[in-house]
Amino acid sequence: QEIKAIMAEEVLLYYPDPNKPFIIEPDASHLQLGAVIYQKYGDVRQPVAFFSRKLTPAQTRYPASDKEALCITEVFEEFRSILYGSEIIVRTDHKNLTARNLKSQRLLHWRLLLEEFGPTFEYLSGKDNVVADTLSRLPLEPLTLEEKEDPESHLFECLL
Repeated sequence: QEIKAIMAEEVLLYYPDPNKPFIIEPDASHLQLGAVIYQKYGDVRQPVAFFSRKLTPAQTRYPASDKEALCITEVFEEFRSILYGSEIIVRTDHKNLTARNLKSQRLLHWRLLLEEFGPTFEYLSGKDNVVADTLSRLPLEPLTLEEKEDPESHLFECLL
């Protein structure tokens, strides 16, 4: 219920502060990518940006870790202008992405692309990655008339 209440509130995006660390929490489902970029103001994390997109048919066949790495790479590309030169922490629910010994050539290539930003990778439990998880699982089909009239209920159904 608490998650539903938070999601129902209007979200205020904060203006990025290059002097504060950026926290990126990505997620990938079998069909979509989603991420949120936060910064801390006191003890409160405030959203700076959101990212979400559908995977191509070829990308849907990637292993889960590759999808997550693709999401991270695309967030860095999309928000390069606000991230570059700042401290960046990537909190992912894929433990193998936090390691330095990546086995896949694709993962290694993406990690090399991110090196210019110098991000720190941390593990985040999947159950604690609520916002990015929701963004990666938004409905792909157009909403029905009933869903358009009560979009919050439809969003909550997607969360459950």
